[in-house]
Amino acid sequence: MLILSIDQVMMCTDQLFARKMRDEIIKSLKEENPNFKQPEIFKRTGKLWKTIEPEKKQEFDSEAEELKKVHRKAVEEYKAQNIDTQP
Repeated sequence: MLILSIDQVMMCTDQLFARKMRDEIIKSLKEENPNFKQPEIFKRTGKLWKTIEPEKKQEFDSEAEELKKVHRKAVEEYKAQNIDTQP
């Protein structure tokens, strides 16, 4: 079975942004409303993502591309190991 670390999982750009901003968003939501619901995190993240400058989005795009390369390499290595063990 292939198990990837969080740094090897292939993510799209907005998922990377959400992962990096999650703690900050939760903190601000708790200050506004201690009883906030999970969907509010997603709504807030989406609103923030839409306001980010293109240059900042490009940084996340670049990081997502690097993660894709790491993910592909991990999958290729896994497949290569399993080729030898299959009957």
